[in-house]
Amino acid sequence: MPTTLFLFQMPLYWIWSFTDMDQSTLSYSHWIRDSHGLDYAAGMASNYFHGYLKLSLPERKDDGLKHRLAMYEDKNNVTFGIKRLVILIPDEMFVNGVLESHLLDKAEPLETQFINRAGVYRPFKHDVYRMNKKVNGRTYYFAVEGATPMISFFDATYSNLSGTWQMQELKREIWIKFYKHLKELITTWPETRDLVELIIYNSHDSKGNLVDVGELLVAHMQNKTKTIDEISN
Repeated sequence: MPTTLFLFQMPLYWIWSFTDMDQSTLSYSHWIRDSHGLDYAAGMASNYFHGYLKLSLPERKDDGLKHRLAMYEDKNNVTFGIKRLVILIPDEMFVNGVLESHLLDKAEPLETQFINRAGVYRPFKHDVYRMNKKVNGRTYYFAVEGATPMISFFDATYSNLSGTWQMQELKREIWIKFYKHLKELITTWPETRDLVELIIYNSHDSKGNLVDVGELLVAHMQNKTKTIDEISN
């Protein structure tokens, strides 16, 4: 039989345990926000930038993103609504392999690049989607994709092999830190600062409905055009 002292100490132990867990979560949260580059979010953003965006987007020999967008427009007589690579970063961290929207149809991708990376010529491809509804009398195209490191993190979080309670508890912190660090890298590096449009958003609206990516792109394009017009005036 447990002693009276043991029974008395049990509630104190559990209170201490839960308090310690909360402090650990808070400590992890503050640690993630620090600018040391050692956390999961900063690591994913850094690898994504240096291993993909910084390689595939800048101009080298008429193969940069701007050149390929212009070639695509001339060849197909179309117009890109945002003349950058649009990267979607939803809070769910999940984006389907083919974007689902009643406003978007998948089109031919941009010309594939083959870049030597560690002795291997790796293909770099960017998908293109066509708006099936005209905006201001025009049909717009978008080079758009989801942030693949976020999808990998989504998989890792819900995997029995790699998922932890810390990843579950702090996934929103990691989502925000990934976006902030990636944006900092893109805007700091001269060759990429005008080539990427990051769109961070909540996957569901206030009523719980899934946000339509096509509507998101139209709103972002119109807001960007309005801002440019205001600057020009």
